[in-house]
Amino acid sequence: ITNGKFSLNIEFGVKANEAIKGNVNFDSNNKNWDIDIKGTKLNELNPTFTTNQVSATKVSQVELNKGNINGEIYKNDLSSIGGKIYLESKSNGTILGVYQGKK
Repeated sequence: ITNGKFSLNIEFGVKANEAIKGNVNFDSNNKNWDIDIKGTKLNELNPTFTTNQVSATKVSQVELNKGNINGEIYKNDLSSIGGKIYLESKSNGTILGVYQGKK
């Protein structure tokens, strides 16, 4: 994977399917993957999430078949995140990876 970018915005206490919003964009095998991520509900007592609400954007060169992302927000101040991402295209293979970040 080259030229990768991964971003997530997370809000606690909002309606279901609105807590996670983000995008993953990278190149693999000379094709650009540009995938939007959304979904799930979070609260401070259960800062874990899983969502399969992933979709290819209009500029993506890859047609997405299915995918999911999961993660956990941790540390006492909820300032760190880590998890896994799985994306399966219709004709350009599968991507499985891990991510981590800090607020």
